[in-house]
Amino acid sequence: MSQKGVAPILIVLLIALAIGGYFLYQQQAKTTLPTPSPTQTTTQPSPNPTNTSPVPNGTGETTSWKTYTDTELGISFKYPDTWEVKTTIVAGPNTKYVYLEIPQEKDSARFAVAVDYIDNPKNLSVKQFQEELNKKNMAVPLIFYSDNSSPVKVAGIDGFYEKNGNCEPYNCSIYSVSYKGKIWLIKLMETIHGKYVSEKGKIVSTFKFTN
Repeated sequence: MSQKGVAPILIVLLIALAIGGYFLYQQQAKTTLPTPSPTQTTTQPSPNPTNTSPVPNGTGETTSWKTYTDTELGISFKYPDTWEVKTTIVAGPNTKYVYLEIPQEKDSARFAVAVDYIDNPKNLSVKQFQEELNKKNMAVPLIFYSDNSSPVKVAGIDGFYEKNGNCEPYNCSIYSVSYKGKIWLIKLMETIHGKYVSEKGKIVSTFKFTN
């Protein structure tokens, strides 16, 4: 065979080898490249937001408190779960004293809740009722409302509050409210002057009429 006849054959063989090598490379690339895994997004847990809103009186803080219920007067209220009902005293047909002992205090510290009422046949408001009493010029007038009284709600009813009531020898706060033909007085007294002021408001915030 002449050299002229061999040259074309070599060219064809080289082209065939080049094509075969290209397809072999492509096949190996397909089998050796790793399959990409789906992208995973890691989310860091965000810290719980701090609740900075204040807890209203009578909710949250008083949830675990004990409940005192008096079926005769038809009232109930809560008191701190570490306190204990020491005794109850009936001071009259319409008056009851509930004495609470505070174990964590020395000298048998006492906190008393006194509840009483006076008939209000005209179903007057507290202020109107006081004005009627004042007209009678009583020697020792009953005080349910004065110029020093502050408006307040008791059991969801509009009433009044006297910060420094006359409950000697106790430090006393008096709440008054008109409900179902009666003027109700809730007196909160403590032997440790001023130490449990916040508890007074919380106890009154849980006060309810059950009748």
